[in-house]
Amino acid sequence: MVEEKTMKAEERRLAAGEAMAEALELAGTLLEGVAEKIRSDRGRMVIRVKAADVPAAVRKLRDDGRLSYKYLSFVSAVDYGGRFEAVYILRSADHPVAAELRAALDGDDPVVPTVSDIFSTAGWHERETCDLLGIHFDGNQDLRRILTRDSFEGYPLRKDAKPVRQKRPEWKWEGIAPPVRLPGEKSGGSP
Repeated sequence: MVEEKTMKAEERRLAAGEAMAEALELAGTLLEGVAEKIRSDRGRMVIRVKAADVPAAVRKLRDDGRLSYKYLSFVSAVDYGGRFEAVYILRSADHPVAAELRAALDGDDPVVPTVSDIFSTAGWHERETCDLLGIHFDGNQDLRRILTRDSFEGYPLRKDAKPVRQKRPEWKWEGIAPPVRLPGEKSGGSP
């Protein structure tokens, strides 16, 4: 019984390895001249492209019949303290390997073209990334704040962001019990 489970696990590992090799080969051919580097990392195919080439790479990955990455599951960015990287995760119902697309961005003016005209769901992801990290998605017509208030200054997920502390107001509603304070919490604000 144990040997049978071990054999099945080994077969799955071999199949995953073959699928990754196939994905790397197909993407290498498909994105020739667009991709700077394609490699395997933690079960994903990681594709590095220039920011200007993101829409072309996404469209090619979506429209290819063999890879068929028709589901954009994630758009965000990473702040490396002075430089940024846009990150896109694409998935396929026809291929078991997820594609992670990465594009380096300028630290002073992080801009990348939108992919919301290719995947409509990208609009929300791009708004969130713009709101929290200050990445501008050129061509996205709706980059309003989505998680922070309009008067918020700065971008809360950037490494240089300062924490915002607000004093909790005293309870002034008549007939309603005040909130329960935690042990050690001062009345009227944070400890």
